[in-house]
Amino acid sequence: MSCKAGAAVIASVYDVKWGGASTNCFCIGKSAAKLLHLLSTITFHVAFLKSIYSMKYALVFLTLVLFQFTISAQTVSSGITRDLDKYRPLYESFLANGKSVEQVIGIGIAGSNDFVYTWYDDGTMSIGKSSDLASRSSAINYTLPAGKSPQDIVGMGIAGSNDYVYTWFSDYTVCTGTSRDLDAYRPLYSFSLPPGKETDDIMGMAIAGSNDYVYVWYDDGTASAGTTKDLDVYRSIYLYTLPAGKTFADIIGLGIAGSNDYTYVWFK
Repeated sequence: MSCKAGAAVIASVYDVKWGGASTNCFCIGKSAAKLLHLLSTITFHVAFLKSIYSMKYALVFLTLVLFQFTISAQTVSSGITRDLDKYRPLYESFLANGKSVEQVIGIGIAGSNDFVYTWYDDGTMSIGKSSDLASRSSAINYTLPAGKSPQDIVGMGIAGSNDYVYTWFSDYTVCTGTSRDLDAYRPLYSFSLPPGKETDDIMGMAIAGSNDYVYVWYDDGTASAGTTKDLDVYRSIYLYTLPAGKTFADIIGLGIAGSNDYTYVWFK
């Protein structure tokens, strides 16, 4: 393409006027100035378009990162206390927005309606179902007994008979209250574990819907059942099994449904 033909294309887009027929390309002077301005404008537009193109993909990447952070997924199974996926194998479950599995300090299932309550280490709780732990409500504040912190909690459960919430602590004390006020009904009192067990061994706790038995699962593949203050009075140590591919360290919480005593366990 000749210089004049190429310039004609540019001129037709940017409305540049020819300087006269006596020149081979552009007339020197105003036309040259216009050409320089034109080239500068094109360069700016190209740079701007590249910037927009880069920003688009940067925004897409940022959105994906934020989505991954705000909606954290884990898995859950259901079974019986000694066979934790007997009834249903692993399926996906989601935490409240902005929460991670490391923040979960307790899970319980209400006896009256099977709502799943989840407490987090930042002083908030959510209400949902087994597959979506915040489907009904999220970011509800809760309070602890005086002198206690979320990190002191080793297990939580909701009684099937009256929906009272029980919270066990690492110093071998337990209290009773509501989901929002953990010692509203009864202040701290002592509890005991089976011989040879310590609070550091506890992987999760839950209360049966049918009879209020308290079940405790330990990190060596054993479990026991008892009352809120004597955790093996009904059933001494027995073995339990996990879904294939899961380890005891993967457990983040357990609950027993009030409607049918199915045991649910959530994993990392």
